[in-house]
Amino acid sequence: GVSWDLKTFFEKQGHPTNMFVGFKTSDAKNVFQVAQYRGRGLLSKLLANDLDLYLSDYLLHTKEFKEADIVQLHNIHGYYFNLSTLEKMSKVKPVVWTLHDMWAITPHCAYAFECGVKDGFFECPSLKTYPEIWWHNERYLRWRKRTIYQRSNFHLVVPSNWLKEQVAQTVLKDKTISVIYNGIDQKVFSGHDKFVVRKELGLPLNKRLVLFLAIGGKNDPRKGWSYAEAVMKRLKNEKDVLFVCVGGNKEDDSGGIENIIFIERTNNKTLLAKYFSASDVFLFPSLNDNFPLTILEAMSCGGPIVSFDVGGV
Repeated sequence: GVSWDLKTFFEKQGHPTNMFVGFKTSDAKNVFQVAQYRGRGLLSKLLANDLDLYLSDYLLHTKEFKEADIVQLHNIHGYYFNLSTLEKMSKVKPVVWTLHDMWAITPHCAYAFECGVKDGFFECPSLKTYPEIWWHNERYLRWRKRTIYQRSNFHLVVPSNWLKEQVAQTVLKDKTISVIYNGIDQKVFSGHDKFVVRKELGLPLNKRLVLFLAIGGKNDPRKGWSYAEAVMKRLKNEKDVLFVCVGGNKEDDSGGIENIIFIERTNNKTLLAKYFSASDVFLFPSLNDNFPLTILEAMSCGGPIVSFDVGGV
């Protein structure tokens, strides 16, 4: 992700870094999983509160925090970070908070879609919109976020002009904000010879390949799986068309579509670049997004993209 790429970049420039995460997925020595307790996600949904129930204040007493010159925050939602810790951090260290979605400017959800602003926050379209809550506690959540923001000093970074425009309508409009676009390594995401990589990946040479990524599949309506599925159903009898779904599984296919193959999810960027290069078109049906890296990656590999005109896309 973006935060890992930044960490790697800083270290190449000679700046030591330490990273605290909700879930550690690497064996890096200077990456630490934030202390958690079991059932916190369920408790957050039950109490309709994803702000206060976590034990992250201990971070203020760690050697890594005390020795830091600057604190960079990224996605601090996800049932592991107490928002009041942000306030406490900002009183002793310079804090930069990069927003990767709309969670900071809504009561609880990562994306508000086309909902309007109420009391300085975009309203959430549904209780089930991630991060999910089980009853209407929005009034408290708005009050709690506003109170913490007013007591905190931090610099906002957003990856798109679209998100900057959204922030300007909300309680965070008076915070200092910078637009810093997401970036990718074009040495990794560069075009390969289509037929060479098709042979390497075991893909047919005589078909038109439509590539799409299905991380989350049907479980995340924001990703637009239903629209991808509608396209597949419409073209399911086209013998010269093959859909290549990276990150999905056969259980997602409820339409009996034969001209689709499922590829296991991968974090291998070189391999992803080959899939982008092998395809004739990249389908990106997301219904709301900020500044997705996959769009940049596909563009860098030279392929055309079909998407909705939403968010930072």
